[in-house]
Amino acid sequence: MKHKIMWSLIGVMAVVALVLASCTGGGGNGGNGGNGEEEPQYGGTIAMSAIVHPHPPGWLGQQMQGFDPLVWDNNSMLVIIFDRYFTVPWEKGPAGTGEYGEYRSTWYPRSLYEGELLESFEVIDLYTVNYKIREGINYWDKEPVTGRELTVDDIMWNWLRDIFQERDWPYLRVDPALSAIFWADYLQEIEDGLQPAQPLIDHLAFLKEVTPELEEYYPGLEDMMRSEFATSYNFLRNAGYDVDDLALLSIYLKKIDDYTFEAHSARCNRELWSYINGIWPTPREVTEVDEFTDWETVVGTGPWIPTSFFPESEATFVRNDDYWQYDPVHPENQLPYADELVILVIEDETAYYAALETAQLDVGYVEWYKVDYFKENCPDMLYKQKTSEWTHCIFLRNDIPPFNDMRVRYACMLAVDHETIFNERYKGESNFNSWPQQLWSPCYQPLEEHYPETQALYGYDPDEARALLADAGYPDGFETEMTVYPWSEDIESCLVVQQYLADVGIDIEMQTPDAATLREILYGKNYQHMISCWWANTSPDDAMLWAEGGVKTTPFNFSMVDDPQNVLDSMEIACILDEDEYFAKIKESDRRRLRDMYHLILPTPVDYVFWRPWLKNYHGEGDLGYPDSTSGGEIPKYLWIDQDLKDDMT
Repeated sequence: MKHKIMWSLIGVMAVVALVLASCTGGGGNGGNGGNGEEEPQYGGTIAMSAIVHPHPPGWLGQQMQGFDPLVWDNNSMLVIIFDRYFTVPWEKGPAGTGEYGEYRSTWYPRSLYEGELLESFEVIDLYTVNYKIREGINYWDKEPVTGRELTVDDIMWNWLRDIFQERDWPYLRVDPALSAIFWADYLQEIEDGLQPAQPLIDHLAFLKEVTPELEEYYPGLEDMMRSEFATSYNFLRNAGYDVDDLALLSIYLKKIDDYTFEAHSARCNRELWSYINGIWPTPREVTEVDEFTDWETVVGTGPWIPTSFFPESEATFVRNDDYWQYDPVHPENQLPYADELVILVIEDETAYYAALETAQLDVGYVEWYKVDYFKENCPDMLYKQKTSEWTHCIFLRNDIPPFNDMRVRYACMLAVDHETIFNERYKGESNFNSWPQQLWSPCYQPLEEHYPETQALYGYDPDEARALLADAGYPDGFETEMTVYPWSEDIESCLVVQQYLADVGIDIEMQTPDAATLREILYGKNYQHMISCWWANTSPDDAMLWAEGGVKTTPFNFSMVDDPQNVLDSMEIACILDEDEYFAKIKESDRRRLRDMYHLILPTPVDYVFWRPWLKNYHGEGDLGYPDSTSGGEIPKYLWIDQDLKDDMT
């Protein structure tokens, strides 16, 4: 609480703080320190923060709850103290050759990735991936681990712990109910001739071999699964498969030796290579003491070691002097460069911008309506437009009237003047069409490549909207509710939508619960008809699989779309390894699904990232890829502070 109160005072103290850090001087758009043009310096402190809200989450800390690896939202902290399995190579981005682009999205094709914690990985086929971890990566020299080497045993044990222990949304958890759905669907696909049977036969045979090994890592595994996953076992027994004496896992890991392991999938899975992303290799010695929930006892392999931690407020890390990795652009230099990394969560928007403006933060995201202010008042700061991952969607319940009727959904789109919102509300600082793909996606298609009826929906035609409502049986419109996030940008944009829809007879009462209650409403599907959501498109198939029911068990199908073709499309892309063929299939599906317009899609503002000139080797990079939700926490180890420049400017 002390730290939250302290940061809430920044807005009041802004004038005083301006004395410490003037916003005058030269500057502007661009990067610094790229292509090895400056010699890196060691020392200094990097300070970063983010506004806490549901829209583009800024830099780090928006989910700063702790280090428990069984909580997916903790990935933004875990990536600071651990190494990731994969990365897009830093030296091929703007800090090096630039051949892979600017690194401002969170998704990249598999062909761009190389190992980080991994020395190498090889996709054998749609059912098997081989991994080799680097030798000589040690945990910190801290009790009770005392600097021992990380091996495959650590990954195996954490994987089994992840899939069977419950926390808050662990990425890999195997839920008995969802497991039963998977096996029932997979067996039906085989019976219908949509999938070959041999891969399943091979998978079960391999499981018989590895189950005793898995039992050694996780005693009681087989008995527990036979009890809790009885429905899944019965499905396969009834289909004639021998599932006695095995742990019935649809995906499993197999240890080859201390540095090599494999992932095996029962069903074809083009994304199997990234399955391990949710496994943080926490040392078993620590988890047996406090389950890795006490920041003072955590032990990792990464570049930063925590020295203080105040959940949802502030975390401080010091340099790991024994870190294994060297700068790929300056291979003689051990990483990281800075002595200290400070992550701040400043919940008050005014206080956040005051901290960024007065150089108490070295870098931060700036929302669209503050960009001109920062350009004018902080001309020394460098900036780049953020590559957006977000789309503002109003999810409409497709499972019940009135929005189960496509004519009503069409009417909503035509009732909203998208062009005016784009030009007048957001002054052009927005994406007009970012669903189901963002502009960075290789599957993005401009509106002119979609069906004519889809293109028409982005026009403004309230008369046609009224006619469609009348044709659907609502000549006088109807009353409904819309649940909205308690955040100014969401409230204001939804008020605009409310006014447009009222003009065609759709009378909306807005509900604005607190954030925790809204999450319960959202995931419990307890909203009447409409709920506002800022959806992050983190891969080309994101909308199809998760938002529109391609995966039947998805918890993110907030419009309750039930379209069998989406499931078939999902099955097909899962079995395509060739990237060009994969992209082509997604584009085809996108055109069909956007034509059906399951949701009300709105122009979405684009933010910028601003940073101080003394933060060197930074060029606006946002993320180096997998795993998701790390908020770019893998980037600070490559950055350095020009202390002389900072002293001169402050």
